[in-house]
Amino acid sequence: MSKFGSIEGQAPEAVTVDKRGNIFIANWYNHRVLKYDKDGVYLSSFGSRGTGAGYLNGPSGICVDSLGRVIVADSGNQRVEMFTAEG
Repeated sequence: MSKFGSIEGQAPEAVTVDKRGNIFIANWYNHRVLKYDKDGVYLSSFGSRGTGAGYLNGPSGICVDSLGRVIVADSGNQRVEMFTAEG
């Protein structure tokens, strides 16, 4: 088993991988999605705590559809949000 990136203390809740090998992690504690490349190098993050469109409150699930859209189960807001791979 190996470790990639630095997500200690960040409460990773769920993970998915897109066709390019990018790794998306639903970060429950910080209310965002973290994006890493296939080697575990941090690329970006998106989302922040809130209730409006594009905001998250305790994301608890994540997947990438066939078009590359990132779909996030936003448990605190009781909804599903959809983002591009860039957020």
